[in-house]
Amino acid sequence: MSLTIDQSKADQLVKQLQGYQAQGINLDDALQDLIASPAMELNAVGAANATKQSVTAGTRFAITPDIMGFAVKVLNDKITPLKMAILAKALYGNPSAVVLAVLGAFPAIKADEMGKLLIDPQVYPGITYADMKDALNAGAYSPADIDAVLISIFGPPALPIEVNFINPQITCTNASVQTGPGSMFNKAYGGSWIMHFPGASFINVSYNHTKNGFSKVNLVMLELASMLSGHAGYAPIDIYVNNQLVLGNYNGAGGYQWDTFDITRFAVEGNNTISIKFCRGASSNYWLRILRVEHKK
Repeated sequence: MSLTIDQSKADQLVKQLQGYQAQGINLDDALQDLIASPAMELNAVGAANATKQSVTAGTRFAITPDIMGFAVKVLNDKITPLKMAILAKALYGNPSAVVLAVLGAFPAIKADEMGKLLIDPQVYPGITYADMKDALNAGAYSPADIDAVLISIFGPPALPIEVNFINPQITCTNASVQTGPGSMFNKAYGGSWIMHFPGASFINVSYNHTKNGFSKVNLVMLELASMLSGHAGYAPIDIYVNNQLVLGNYNGAGGYQWDTFDITRFAVEGNNTISIKFCRGASSNYWLRILRVEHKK
């Protein structure tokens, strides 16, 4: 991990803040004032006249979180990483900026320590997996260190769960499948299995689920409802998860399409079963090519 700060700009900001302090202006208020301007004009002419009001010339630049962190640490060597994180959150409002500000002040702070800072109750206790990953990437930590932090906070990544119906022999990844009457490989066209008996055909997929760190679970299927005499067909299905109806009488498109269904509230810790049931009254066949369970953090 390495973070390079523009030292010239950092020194200019220090002098600018010293000018504010000379006028009795609180450091936090001074920063709020300066950062509110997208490209505050700073002048390295010394603390005596380096105030916002007196500057007439100088180098224009945005006050980035790393520069801010460095300058604050110079002016307040008692500040802690947590206090810096809280300040950066107030000034910039996003986790990546917090990481950069803390590193600007404390360049040796490790990835696991940064992760604990981000989830502190005063910073981002409900931070998402994606935001945590983006923030640590912004800090230029190594992929191995980032992965270790993510696992320690959110738990291990989910195993891929997929059932592939493209061939006569169904292939399963971290899942098992059971097919009912009239559920068979589509010999006429290939590349899928069909459900042919309305009210009787079904496909069940079982898999193991862990809720640790996962905020959303999606059922994703590549499927179609057969056309009927050149017109849209009618091949509705009921989707159940653990014997609870997720969606009833769903009729897919006449061509293969990816459909995504949120099954978060139906998934349980441990063994789960997804049931695709071919509804009574269907007038064309239902085809299924791929079924996946995707875990989102």
